[in-house]
Amino acid sequence: MRKKQLFAAAALLLLSAVVMSGCGGIYIGDDGIYIGDNNVNMDDLVNIGDNSAVPAYEDKGSKAMDIADGTVTVDADDIRLNIVGSDVSQVQVDYAKQVFNKTITQEQAQEIMDKMSVTFAQNGSEARIKSRTNNQRNALIKMDIKMPAGMRLTIKSGDGAINVKNIAGDINLESGDGLIDVTDAGGNVKIDKGDGTVKLSSGSIGDMSINSSDGKVSVSLDKLTGDEYTISSGDGIVNMSLPGDVAADFKITAGDGIVKCGFPLSKWGKTYTGSVNGGGKSIKINSGDGTVNVEKK
Repeated sequence: MRKKQLFAAAALLLLSAVVMSGCGGIYIGDDGIYIGDNNVNMDDLVNIGDNSAVPAYEDKGSKAMDIADGTVTVDADDIRLNIVGSDVSQVQVDYAKQVFNKTITQEQAQEIMDKMSVTFAQNGSEARIKSRTNNQRNALIKMDIKMPAGMRLTIKSGDGAINVKNIAGDINLESGDGLIDVTDAGGNVKIDKGDGTVKLSSGSIGDMSINSSDGKVSVSLDKLTGDEYTISSGDGIVNMSLPGDVAADFKITAGDGIVKCGFPLSKWGKTYTGSVNGGGKSIKINSGDGTVNVEKK
């Protein structure tokens, strides 16, 4: 946790330097960091940490792809992504190019949005969706996708919040920065996360692998139909909730943090191991710096 304190102090010094140099106004609130030009109203500031912010300008579009089986692949840089699995026979996409700077004109905003792109391609049983903000400042692309619940889902995103719900097919998700929230996943789930919170809940899930460099990881599972469940966290709290009758072999390692477990485990150095309810599923948690909580439902 010491390195987080040092990073926060350095960040505050940097932000102070920006303000003193006259480059812009900065406000640190409870829900994020806001940046704006000097002498603008607070309402004109952009919250760069809140993907629920209301855009000043947006350009909307939609696309339907006639595919009901296979894989949906999303490749994005800065995006606010919501995906829902449903009883539909095609992939339905609604998107909006969004600009959050209220101090510019409609014409200036349109120039920014024209430099952003959303493209679609279908290759056999794969629907490919690609979006790019192309490094436009104070801009992102909001996308809502409704897809057949049984299809597989692959996401590669640079920055932004991702919400996925009710996907029975396998999920492979890679994201650099931002919240990831996956609910009602039914297949195998693999999440590779750079920075930000990861939430995963499922009533019935296959194999699971979560790798997070920095950020809180919260997992709540009911029925485990796979064989291996692993969580690796470089820096952040790990919370895992499991049914009390789960038959599993545990291995929990915490480099610099506290381990709290509702199941009876043996400790050897910084590693906790044990077979519960006869053993079976492999559950491994590795935390570099942060508390690990494993509880019974």
